[in-house]
Amino acid sequence: MVSVTCSHKTYPFYHFPEISLSPPPSRRHWAKKAFNRFQCLCFFSITNTITDNHHHQSERQGRHKMDGLPSGYRPNVGVCLINSDNLVFVASRLNVPGAWQMPQDSTYLQGGIEDGEEPKSAAIRELMEETGIVSAEIVAEVPNWLTYDFPPAVKAKVNRLWGGEWHGQAQKWFLMRLTKDESEINLASGEADPEFAEWKWASPEEVIEQAVDYKRPTYEEVMRTFRPYLNENGIAAKCKSSKW
Repeated sequence: MVSVTCSHKTYPFYHFPEISLSPPPSRRHWAKKAFNRFQCLCFFSITNTITDNHHHQSERQGRHKMDGLPSGYRPNVGVCLINSDNLVFVASRLNVPGAWQMPQDSTYLQGGIEDGEEPKSAAIRELMEETGIVSAEIVAEVPNWLTYDFPPAVKAKVNRLWGGEWHGQAQKWFLMRLTKDESEINLASGEADPEFAEWKWASPEEVIEQAVDYKRPTYEEVMRTFRPYLNENGIAAKCKSSKW
């Protein structure tokens, strides 16, 4: 029978069932265990660093997209949508009879670029909400922010609505091309409150002529920037009503 000596006394082994007769772990065993633990710590440290760097990079990219935004101007987006004939989509406003415009954030709605949203994503969302279009590709963009000031009456109204003191709006404009047929266009898609009564395809000259006065300089700059892609000699299509 195996016995164990403890404090100068000998006891039968069965008094110490928890004692193993295996040899104690070697230094190599402990070194390997420590190394494995070190590897795990390194892995989690590197993983967290990569995650943090990706998060900070995304934040920096988001801030970069808003670089150059003029102070005192509400940021939003505009879309110059063209068809296969390179004519421009415009729609008549429900609340401003005779005023035609390209899809953009409304002066009288909250809208705008949402917190953390990139202008490009906001433009895609805005096009879908206002026209129902989801089949479009981005072709080009105006590299800088374009601004327009509100007329006094409009400024007083929108500042009461939005809260704050805004001089006007600063817009990032994108040129998009419709990639499917126009049956996708639905001004009452239900994504947002309808803003338009009817729509049509227009030449760049028409787009500028039928814009409200205080937005016309912005439209001129947009048409000038996207001119290589547009059909300046096209004939405007007949107006088409929204689908109610």
